[in-house]
Amino acid sequence: MSDGEPYRPTGREYPQRPIVGVGGLIFKDRSAILVRRAKDPGRGNWSLPGGAVRTGENLARALAREMDEEVGLQVEVGPLVEVVEFIFPDNDGRVAYHYVVLDYLCRAEDGPPRPGSDVSEALYVPPENWPEYKLPAITLRVLNKGIDMLSAWRV
Repeated sequence: MSDGEPYRPTGREYPQRPIVGVGGLIFKDRSAILVRRAKDPGRGNWSLPGGAVRTGENLARALAREMDEEVGLQVEVGPLVEVVEFIFPDNDGRVAYHYVVLDYLCRAEDGPPRPGSDVSEALYVPPENWPEYKLPAITLRVLNKGIDMLSAWRV
């Protein structure tokens, strides 16, 4: 939370169980869409676009909805790249957030990404610039694995 901004609970803090999420790897050539988070957890940080799966929503539908909400693009959901886990402790060491995220390759319609309400920026970033965005090591691993999977999926 930033200084001067009131606390706004998301309803996902201090979960009894991990929250299932989906993430999308959208590439144009080898550049991937990255988003800057506008809300906690991770406000101000760069990540892959994605979000929580709603009750009763299958993973593909959740991913398509999240890509539309976060980057304004319609996508075709492709193969699973990796399952990752994010655990965010609070200052007392308690688990404030716990997500299990399934990251998929996606094909997007032509056009630039348009940031939605959960993100402040969305843009294509080439691999040589990824380090500038201070992505977690796990995200870099997923991005590199996604690039490796691209050619097989596009056949």
